[in-house]
Amino acid sequence: RAIEFLGALDAEQRSRLLEIANQCPVHRTLSSKIDIKTTAV
Repeated sequence: RAIEFLGALDAEQRSRLLEIANQCPVHRTLSSKIDIKTTAV
């Protein structure tokens, strides 16, 4: 994944934006391990 930041941001601002992106519910869902157990009933 690539995130492009537009405008002048300092290192702290870039770091915070990356933290927010990594905590996004969609990102967490797509990057989490999925374990599906199937049973016949």
